[in-house]
Amino acid sequence: MSKTDITVIMPVFELDETLFKNALTSIDNQLVKPDNVLLVVAEGSNDHKFIKKEVLSKTKKYDLNFSVITHKDDTSFQAQMNLGVKSCKTKWFCYLEQDDELSKIWLDNVVKYRNAYDNITVFLPLVLDVTEEENGASEVIGLTNEAVWAAEFSDEMGILDNPALLKHQNFNFDGMVMLKEMYEDFGGIKSNIKLTFMYEFLLRLINESAKVMVIPKIGYKHVNMRKGGLFHKLKEDLSPDEARWWLATAKREFYHLQDRELAYEKLTT
Repeated sequence: MSKTDITVIMPVFELDETLFKNALTSIDNQLVKPDNVLLVVAEGSNDHKFIKKEVLSKTKKYDLNFSVITHKDDTSFQAQMNLGVKSCKTKWFCYLEQDDELSKIWLDNVVKYRNAYDNITVFLPLVLDVTEEENGASEVIGLTNEAVWAAEFSDEMGILDNPALLKHQNFNFDGMVMLKEMYEDFGGIKSNIKLTFMYEFLLRLINESAKVMVIPKIGYKHVNMRKGGLFHKLKEDLSPDEARWWLATAKREFYHLQDRELAYEKLTT
């Protein structure tokens, strides 16, 4: 098993068992393996019971090292992700959503680019966005993160900068590989920002001098707005005005490393 000094972190909540198994298989199929796969799950939940039964008891099924971190309190994605990074033992980590898949070339490409560009501290993949169909099929929606390879989009080809990110919001960190130390130094993901916390996080990273490169090969398959998934629920619960407010809030809050008290109702009434 090749070692990459990378831990794949997967926050687990209300998982789809089939998609979850596909996600694990995509890690197992990597040309070079991560050092560890860290699952973050609520203690005693149905997801936790499934992981103990179908993953930890069948580790021989996968050529992977697994760790499970449980929590009792805050079950938000942000809290799970921050706990996962805190528990990570490797220098780098990769974030994988529980219903998505890594391309088999992804970690291998990260290692190659990491060796060639030692000033880069965050690597993003090209993301293939697909729909989820009831019959199990999927339809391609488009690509995300690819715009940095267009001429005149940012100051440096392939590098994401804040002027570009402030004008174009269609970026996310699905599949991101990042230095653990930088994540923690820059405050992690803010739990107080809803819907746009990924966007705010990218803005903050770049504002705080992180060098973010998008690797120009498809590295990630993302099920866009899976019914029952985190962002589907958030968008179902938020009005269009509130969604716009959270986008504007992300653009204001990235200057601050730490969470601040925010309340949509207080600031709009």
